[in-house]
Parts: sequence; C-alpha cells; structure tokens
Amino acid sequence: MASVSIIIPVYECRNYIGRCIESLQKQTISDIEIIFVNDCSPDDSVGIIEHYMKYDSRIFIINHDRNIGPMMARYNGYSVAKGDYITFMDSDDTLPFDSLEKLLDKAKRSSADIVSGTIEYIRDNGERIKWDNSLENGNNIESIFKSMLSNKFKHNLCSRLFRRSILQNYEYNNYENMYNGEDGLLFYQIVSNCSSIAIVKDVVYEYWQNKASSSQRRFSELQMDSYFFTCKEQFLIASKYDGLRKNAQQFLVRS
Repeated sequence: MASVSIIIPVYECRNYIGRCIESLQKQTISDIEIIFVNDCSPDDSVGIIEHYMKYDSRIFIINHDRNIGPMMARYNGYSVAKGDYITFMDSDDTLPFDSLEKLLDKAKRSSADIVSGTIEYIRDNGERIKWDNSLENGNNIESIFKSMLSNKFKHNLCSRLFRRSILQNYEYNNYENMYNGEDGLLFYQIVSNCSSIAIVKDVVYEYWQNKASSSQRRFSELQMDSYFFTCKEQFLIASKYDGLRKNAQQFLVRS
C-alpha cells in the first residue's frame, strides 16, 4: 500500500503535465500512487500521461465519459485512493522534491488528520511569493474556521495532506460543473470532521501562474455562479457554530 496518493484532475494541460509528473517522480519518498482523472480533456494530455505510465507503474488514469468538472474529478480520484494519506494537485503545478516527505513526517509525528504547508506562487516573470497559513486563533474546529473566515488559513486543497479516512469515511457534497471555489467548499466540509490540523512552515507546493487556467481568466457566468454558491455553502457550514456567526456574516459580505 502506498503512503501517499496524489489526485490530479486533467483537462487541457498538455503544456504542463510533464513538468507536474516529473516533480512527483523526483520526490524523496517513492511509495506513492499518482491518480490522474481525465475529465474528457480535448487535447493530448492523456497521451502524454500514458507515455509516462509505460515507465512508472505508480501512475493510473481514471477516464470520465463526459466533462463534469474538477470537483467531481477529485471525488472520483480520492474515492479509490489506497494511500494512507491523500493530497491534491493541479496539473500545471509542481512539488519541491521533498514536499511529500516533510508532510508525511509531520503527519506521523502529530497524528493530525490534516497537515498543511506553505504555497509558493510563481509568476510568469519568475517572481516567487509565499502564501503562509496560520492558525493563530487555535486548533479546535471553531478556531480553525475563524482563521479560515479571515483568510489567515487558506481554503485550498493543494499543499495539504489528508488522512485517507477523513475523506473516504464521510459523505461530502460534491457537485458537477463547479469551476471556481470548489476546492474551498470541499475543504470546509472536511474540516468539519477533523480532530486536529498540523502545520509545516516549509514550501511544499509550487503554484505556477497560468493565465489560461480557469482560476486566472475573467469570471464567466458559470464561474460566478460557482463562486457565489461556494461562498453561501461555506457561510452555512461556519455559521452552525454560535461563536462564528458574526465572522461568517463578515466573510459573506466580503465575498
């Protein structure tokens, strides 16, 4: 059984997917499984992945029969993952060579359900900006949500390691055709069921600026609908805690 499963949705990423795969092959831990979920990509991204599969038995592909969006792609990936822990990547990003080892070591030492690291955002001009995460309000569930509502603790799935049971032993709402904020919606649901979160300060994820990606383009009407739906659902999850109603209302107004 693998120590870590990496889930990666695939859609129009032919220019970046090789870079992504090679960053995983260079990891300092080798007992991993790499699960690509092909969401009916119209380019030859899958052909590139299949080339790497010939030489690396740790790579798998799940193929959708229709395009249903990244949220369902991640769900179909983590549902079949066999690793002790699960992490998520976007196909145009990379991991520093020791990312998984650092996250896994922290997970084992802390027994936390989630381990979170630092993201480094890499602009087209080479500039690198670190996105830190902080749980300055404490580590119980209500305090974690308070940090999330103020954006001190980011909502993204990437740069995090999840105990497999926290994903597979609970029923989460996953929706088709969600193209903006969908990772934050799942993360809010996961946090509702976790017992503790640990943090490593090291950079464990490299988020490359890609102006063609859905998160970099101007919002379409569909993306706008997804974003507001996500914000509403996050508000409803957080406002269940009496001490967070004001914070949740402020979050919704800002959104």
